[in-house]
Amino acid sequence: MSVYSPFHLPLPQTLRRSYPVATQVEPGFTPRQLWARSGWRLEIPWPTLKALLEAVKNTQGMPVEALGGPQAPCIEALAQQVRAELYTGSGVAWLRGMEGLPEPILRRAYAILSSRVGTPIDTYGRLYDVKDTGQNHLNQAIPVSQTRAETSFHTDSSNVSVEPAAVALLCVRPAKQGGSSLISSALLAHQQLPPEMLRFLYRDYVRNIVTPGLNSSDIFKNRFPIFRWSPENGLTLRYMRYWIEKGHERIGWPLNAQEVAAMDQLDTLLANNQVSFDLSAGDMLWVNNRTVVHNRTAFEDDPARPRLLVRMWLGRE
Repeated sequence: MSVYSPFHLPLPQTLRRSYPVATQVEPGFTPRQLWARSGWRLEIPWPTLKALLEAVKNTQGMPVEALGGPQAPCIEALAQQVRAELYTGSGVAWLRGMEGLPEPILRRAYAILSSRVGTPIDTYGRLYDVKDTGQNHLNQAIPVSQTRAETSFHTDSSNVSVEPAAVALLCVRPAKQGGSSLISSALLAHQQLPPEMLRFLYRDYVRNIVTPGLNSSDIFKNRFPIFRWSPENGLTLRYMRYWIEKGHERIGWPLNAQEVAAMDQLDTLLANNQVSFDLSAGDMLWVNNRTVVHNRTAFEDDPARPRLLVRMWLGRE
């Protein structure tokens, strides 16, 4: 593994800027609280499904990037319901009721609806297939989404300049075994972390270069804190521990014992409060990428029908 620290000299302290710790944070959810809440589990009404299928029919032949225009009032109302749950509710919305539709129709319906939930971010293209490619992220700088491994709790994007407000997923085919969706509240974890641990999560960490838009030589620029608070956005989390560890390994500045302990505690709290569920074919899921972390269990494929999810990154605008 190449090391980018020139001559292995100490790195400037400006690379490890610390940020003020939030003193008041809105409440997160426990598993029991989320399951008791009905607003995040949605069934698409028949009139809305009919309108969505009509929109798919009317846009045949159009590129997927052109599917974001205004839609029928019932589609707009469903998109607004998802947005409200993402940003003023639990932070998670799970839509069911589209099972049995062919994959091409599902993809376009998903693109149309998600483009009304938020502004698509096309870093990986409008629709990104999440599937096992037979590669291993442990020995290649590839997203874990291209493997069958458990991903660990994380938010999407390790690129400092690309911060999706929400992550959307469409289940085209579930796995033969495993591949369960896991979510956990970053807000709740923040409330449960002791102050002496929290302060180590409010400092800049370098991330390894994985997502498009940066060259490997830009690694020193690719740094930001795990937790950050601002009056405009409230508390936000950006976290993928593996890419933090690989980033600091590459620059020759390993994490210290206190930083490791703080991340260990964060991982434990996220795992202790995880919510697990299985997406069926046709299900759509949206997750607030700044207040809710997501994960999946490792999975085994049926070679004839391998697991396939389709992801979109969305801005809040």
